[in-house]
Amino acid sequence: GPPVGRPLQYRVSGENIDKVRQHAIELATLLDHNPHVGEVIYDWNEPGKVLRIDINQDKARQLGLSSEDV
Repeated sequence: GPPVGRPLQYRVSGENIDKVRQHAIELATLLDHNPHVGEVIYDWNEPGKVLRIDINQDKARQLGLSSEDV
């Protein structure tokens, strides 16, 4: 059949992300001690970090470099 996700899921939410994370860790620690609960997986739904590089093409050419070289 179609995937149904994990058999046990919980969500900790709030406005203060530091407190939310701390409460999530505390809850995960409690669940981790329960023999009926498998591994705990955190899904923070945070965007990945992006690094954007703008290459000065004129300077790169002066140095004999292509964008791929940089």
